[in-house]
Amino acid sequence: MSSPRDGAYANLRSNRELLIAALAPLTPEQMTVTAVDRWLVKDILAHLTSWEQIILIDLERIKLGRTPANYCRGTDDWNEFLMLGHENFGLEQVMTEFAETRDAVMQTLDEIPEEAFAFGDLLGNLQIMATHDWQHATDIKAWCETSVG
Repeated sequence: MSSPRDGAYANLRSNRELLIAALAPLTPEQMTVTAVDRWLVKDILAHLTSWEQIILIDLERIKLGRTPANYCRGTDDWNEFLMLGHENFGLEQVMTEFAETRDAVMQTLDEIPEEAFAFGDLLGNLQIMATHDWQHATDIKAWCETSVG
């Protein structure tokens, strides 16, 4: 029987794999054109990264036995704020930070005691992260099917 940690890890991993698969057919040029609403593909990745960087702050709090702020509750208001300046990031920086941030999240999760996975704050944040990857993977895949060909 799998533990809550194992389930959360599997969910994060499978949804990130969906996102990576949605990105796989894209060229660097396609990553820098408007794809979904007003967002470039690279900006979608910067957006996901910025959210994970914020959630990482709460994961550190949970690791220390503290109460998380649960920043992920404020969505649209935070999106604009978190993306300030990210449009200046080149594709290479976006891709590097995208990978580095997820690595940092997973490393921090490895350091969180097993009993913390029994509480809603941690599992809720991780579910939001996994769903966020799935949502944007679906958006990018749909854009590819209709626009990229």
